[in-house]
Amino acid sequence: MHYFKNHQIDKAKWDNAIQGIEGAPVYALSFYLDAVTGKKWGAYINNDYSALIPVYYRNLPGIKRIIQPPFTQQLGLFTNRQDIHSGAIFKKLISRVPVVSYQTQKHPKLNGESNCRVNERVTFTLNLNQPFEEIKKQFSSNTKRNINKARKFPQTLRTVSIDRFMQLIARERTRLGIPQKHLKRLKKLLEALEKRNSLLINGIDNNQNIIAAGAWIITPNRIYYLAGASTEEGFHKRSMFLLQNHVIELFSNTNAVYDFEGSMIPGIARFFASFGAQPEVYYYTEKNTLPTFGNTNR
Repeated sequence: MHYFKNHQIDKAKWDNAIQGIEGAPVYALSFYLDAVTGKKWGAYINNDYSALIPVYYRNLPGIKRIIQPPFTQQLGLFTNRQDIHSGAIFKKLISRVPVVSYQTQKHPKLNGESNCRVNERVTFTLNLNQPFEEIKKQFSSNTKRNINKARKFPQTLRTVSIDRFMQLIARERTRLGIPQKHLKRLKKLLEALEKRNSLLINGIDNNQNIIAAGAWIITPNRIYYLAGASTEEGFHKRSMFLLQNHVIELFSNTNAVYDFEGSMIPGIARFFASFGAQPEVYYYTEKNTLPTFGNTNR
């Protein structure tokens, strides 16, 4: 496999290959990576595009780093070939840089690589291949109560523009843990998804004020909960319970899987699990061999 800079990648071949790999996530498509990195991602690719590893080098002066692009939960090696194994490839890739922060669908199998730590992380998914009434039976009793409480307040569910959604995210970004520099990337991503008819943004309106909103990526086989936020009023009125309930009902009885995109924050993880979602493991590989004074993972 050889490294290709962004402008050297045949995006049509790339996307055709990704779409032919079962389970490959939307994050691996070229338009998605272009949006969240400002077209600064590259990739290790074999000659016929049958094995692909997207990589985002985000270097500091004198320090080469591989980091996870924002708003991409899982990347890694994408291939249908049985003769290509991730362990040797990732070892070679990681040995070239002192700082790595990278999340993969599958275990990278870095046996004997003492400079790296590989930790499990969890996303939550819900199969939508049942009628909504059946899916709703999996909701926790607390979630059912919160949905009923939310319905007692005067609040209206409606579609929301990208600009209105970004205004809410910008106001709540500190609590959400979204750095200021990532807001522009998120807006670019939303615009790219909208152009492809792959975006749903719903919000809860109370007297012309958006008190909660969420953005979902819509693909034929998977619905991704990309981002969402509530104001204090939205929290009080349990608005996010209404939003999640609506999306689950909207796509129920389809072959799609709802991916809540998980969280390592216990409270958020409990919220996702309360809709009957089940945990799915992915992997976070971390390496930092810089001297203490040079440690950075910004």
